[in-house]
Formats: sequence, C-alpha cells, structure tokens
Amino acid sequence: MERVYQALRRAFNAAEVRQAMATQGKQIVLMPPRETVAYFRSEMDKCAAIVRQAGIEPVQQAARKEAAYS
Repeated sequence: MERVYQALRRAFNAAEVRQAMATQGKQIVLMPPRETVAYFRSEMDKCAAIVRQAGIEPVQQAARKEAAYS
C-alpha cells in the first residue's frame, strides 16, 4: 500500500498533472494509506446501511451469469 501511495504522490505532484487538474477546475487530495483505508471502510459501512435499510438483497453470482446469457 505504501508503494502505491508513494507512486500516486509522485504522479499527482508532477507539474503536468497539477496543470491538467487546474485546467479542469479540480484539486487532487491524496490521503495517507491509513486514512484512505479508514475513509473507504466508513463509506462502505454507510452504503451497506443504506442497502440494508432499503431491503435490497444480494444477487447470487450464478443468477447474474444466467441472466447475462438470457
């Protein structure tokens, strides 16, 4: 995870990437690995709660494959 973070940090700090983002009106925010993991876990928990509250049931893999070939 640390190697990926460092590679992203280098890429996002490159002048051409910063310029491209600025041209699009965007700003890159790169969190350290532990913060990123905590953020995604929190977001997944929120999404799971919404799915449960809505009563949405998971689709079984076999059913998805069968539906794809119908």
